[in-house]
Formats: sequence, C-alpha cells, structure tokens
Amino acid sequence: MSQQLTDMMFQPGDSPFAPLFRERLNNLAMIAATLTELKVGDGLLLTFEPGVGMRLELIQLPATPVEDTVTPPIDSDIVWCLVTANLGSAGPNRWTYELTRVRKTAAGYGGWTPITDEEGQPVRIAPAYFAMENANKASGVQGDGVDLDNLDSRFSLKPVPVGDSLVLARPVPLGEGFEWWFWIPMNAIDGKCE
Repeated sequence: MSQQLTDMMFQPGDSPFAPLFRERLNNLAMIAATLTELKVGDGLLLTFEPGVGMRLELIQLPATPVEDTVTPPIDSDIVWCLVTANLGSAGPNRWTYELTRVRKTAAGYGGWTPITDEEGQPVRIAPAYFAMENANKASGVQGDGVDLDNLDSRFSLKPVPVGDSLVLARPVPLGEGFEWWFWIPMNAIDGKCE
C-alpha cells in the first residue's frame, strides 16, 4: 500500500527531488508498519548513517521495575509508610521512629498493606525523623507552632502515635548514605484538666 501511495504522488518527470521524497515516505511507511507489530517490552531504535540512510531496528526493552521493590531509594523517592514504633527520645520533644512501607490495596480510609521484602518480611525504615520535630526544644514555640511556655504544666508534647499514623517519607542524602525524614502528622498536646 505504501508503494501505491508513493507511485500516485510521484510520476516520471516530477521534480528531481521526487526519489528522495519517495525514499523518505517509504521509510515512514516502514516505521508505521513496524509500530503495528510492537508488543509489550518491544522498542524501536532509529539510526541514521550518512550515505547509508535510516535504519529501524526492533529491540527488546529492559523489564520495567516493579513499583514496590525494596531496592535502595534515590533522593527523589517519596514513599507511604505507617509509624510502627517509637524508638525513644532524641532530645527535648524529639523522638526517633520506625516506619513500615505500605501500599494502598483498598479504597477509602484504611486499606494500607505492608510491602514485603524477598523473604516476606515487612520493609521497615529505622531510624526515621519527623520533620516538624526538627524545630522542637525544651521550651518556647515548637515545630507545630505551640508555645510550651503558655501551657499548664499538666500538658506536654507527645510523639507521633504508633500504629495507624500514615506518613510520607523520603531519604535525605547525608555523606555517602542517607537518613529518612517524614512529615504530615502533627504532634499532639495532651494533659488533664481538673
């Protein structure tokens, strides 16, 4: 069909550029025909060599990585996690945490399933640091904007609750490695009124 198309467009006696245009149209027709034969995982490599012309080669593309792999993350990776442990104090009104990577498996609230490694164990991240706690100190205004000096002594800042607290986490480069920081929840203020 492509040959019929070029024969209709260029007749003997046409412009001296007609053979060049015919070749280009034939090349385009070859590309179009090849595109219709592509399968998942196929790719096209189009090269041009002066004096030789275009060359179209069908190649096998590398497998796409599975979305929930547990390979070391790159700087831009942001992952969903549940806060699964409070690992203890990291200074006044600061704590370190353990996170478990999760993926969404059901609509609405809930429906977060732990991602597992090759051995079927949940992928855990520890230690992890809560970005809002970076500004926390023993007194004064904290990362959540609350001024502890204005609170009754029966009230205190609390760590992020363990269990169902859903957070976004990302690795932050540090020297040759990285450390994990997360954000989204707020620290609660808790106490008793008399």
